[in-house]
Amino acid sequence: FLHTGHKLLLSVAALVTRERLICAISDSPMLKNKTLRELMQPLSLRTALVHDFLSSVQPGITYELPPLTDGFGPAAWDNSLQAIVVSDESERGGQLCNEKRVEAGLSPLQVVSVSLVDANGSA
Repeated sequence: FLHTGHKLLLSVAALVTRERLICAISDSPMLKNKTLRELMQPLSLRTALVHDFLSSVQPGITYELPPLTDGFGPAAWDNSLQAIVVSDESERGGQLCNEKRVEAGLSPLQVVSVSLVDANGSA
């Protein structure tokens, strides 16, 4: 299942995308310190859920859903990307990603920050 916070981030990402959206989905290395990781759904199911949700929000977009095995994913090296959508909580990660891109000679991404919500949908 996708919780409200993920749905909000995914919705914003889909709505600011014109053609292609990459949403890297956390894989094993990124989950090793996660609380209750043993209760998480398998990567294949989480990927299918994300794809189904994104397709319902913005059906005409191309979605790429690679596994995320580090803190940056394709955002650190894909020169065709223009923006990164982050939560307020992870905005620093977007800035670090841009630092990594600039070091690699790439243009920085526009950082789109979304306010977090709780399980009841409140900010």
